[in-house]
Amino acid sequence: MRLVMLRLPAGENPLPSLRTRLAGEGIEAGFCLSVTGEMVGVHLRIGEGRLRRIEGEVRLLALNGPLTGAADEPIVTVCDRDGAVYAGVLADGATLRSEAELQILVTRSRETPPENGAIAVRERTADTPAEAGYVLQTDGASKGNPGPAGIGFVLFRAGDPENPIVARGEPIEETTNNVAEYRALIRGLQEALLRGVARLEVRTDSQLMARQVSGGYRVTAPTILPLHAEAKKLLARFETATVTYVPREQNALADKLANQGVAAGRK
Repeated sequence: MRLVMLRLPAGENPLPSLRTRLAGEGIEAGFCLSVTGEMVGVHLRIGEGRLRRIEGEVRLLALNGPLTGAADEPIVTVCDRDGAVYAGVLADGATLRSEAELQILVTRSRETPPENGAIAVRERTADTPAEAGYVLQTDGASKGNPGPAGIGFVLFRAGDPENPIVARGEPIEETTNNVAEYRALIRGLQEALLRGVARLEVRTDSQLMARQVSGGYRVTAPTILPLHAEAKKLLARFETATVTYVPREQNALADKLANQGVAAGRK
């Protein structure tokens, strides 16, 4: 497997443009780990027969599901200018208002050289031994709930928390604590996959999220449903993965990084 970055130009419908680029790169199957960009003219098919028009400019948050094949219709998650999150199948007519950037985890490809504009980021090889166990600590923070928000995550080898492989805090859009918790989990899982981690224990001080992801609690909030689905799909890509609730004092570094992410977004 390998990870590539693709850029789609403004003024085009994103999914046909993406499939053209995937074919040009020789990518036969893959999943989107992250996406950025803005669209206008968005209509989403939500459920059977329901078509929702979203006024104005929206921001791309995620593409869930396989990206190739004529029958595949990935679920697009977007955020409107009021902060509301929607997920559904993208209908015709949407246009990229700005250049979109996507990280694609390639699971099958032809042996073809990349075109200009595609950046090979990292091979998923033995850089991280598959037999090693790793721990991912995550946290999300929101000042106001909803309000300015940030995420934090720490990845380290099991038994070696003093030497993290990654320790990062990042700002995100104004949102709620629960959304921030899921965004931190997703971002941390993406980072672990990028580094080739096969066996992972996730630790979070959000008991609600831990129980939702493990199946102990149902998810009903519309803003959480697409994030929950994305987290479950990412977790399924590991050989083994568990999500464990820990007290806040055992998650101190991730908590500190999430608050640093909030502060960075206010600058």
